[in-house]
Amino acid sequence: PAEAGTLLFEVTGSNGGRTIADTVAVTVQATTVDAGSDLRVYFNQEDVELVGSGSGIVSYAWEQTDGPDVTLRNADQRVALFDAPAVTSMLTFRVTGRDAAQNELTDTVSVEVLPLLAEIEPLFRIRPGVVGQLRSRSQAPADAPIEGYLWQLEDDDGLNVELGDTTGDTLTFTVTLPQMLAQSDAPVVTFSLTVTSTLGSATTTSQVLVQTSELNYLPRVRR
Repeated sequence: PAEAGTLLFEVTGSNGGRTIADTVAVTVQATTVDAGSDLRVYFNQEDVELVGSGSGIVSYAWEQTDGPDVTLRNADQRVALFDAPAVTSMLTFRVTGRDAAQNELTDTVSVEVLPLLAEIEPLFRIRPGVVGQLRSRSQAPADAPIEGYLWQLEDDDGLNVELGDTTGDTLTFTVTLPQMLAQSDAPVVTFSLTVTSTLGSATTTSQVLVQTSELNYLPRVRR
């Protein structure tokens, strides 16, 4: 039947004038579909999961019904994916579940997109031996503030780079150079910053040009 409930069946048998009966109960479960709990994600968050579930469902179909357009991946699967836009917004998605008899049920889920951004105040150049500073100007919503910072040296470009505390909102560093440096373009040191909050984590990078114009270079050999 199309409705949930319990069905009772009785079977009767006879043998030599004796009648014997027994019963069996069959529970019919309701067909249900669930789009999951509402979500909170951050700007540009990748692979946000929409997780459907249900009882008696043989196929799923996801679609977006409100908010800035995003591209749904695996929209015909139980779990669909999308990348969040870089704008404060509320997205709404609907999942349609079909049972074996092609009856359809729907449910919706809302996804709030909030501004968790990793951003570094630019520092365009520095001289060797001078203490430099990189400052975070990252953003997070008031009710999900930034809880942690992690600075990392991604590329030293052949230079010696000493880092200060890497877990605060400001990184201090000092660049020193090898005694002899082959003539080339001015070296560039690359740093990354990852910020975390209850929303998740976001990462960005920043490059700093090291001013070496007053150094003695190894002569370039001409052939």
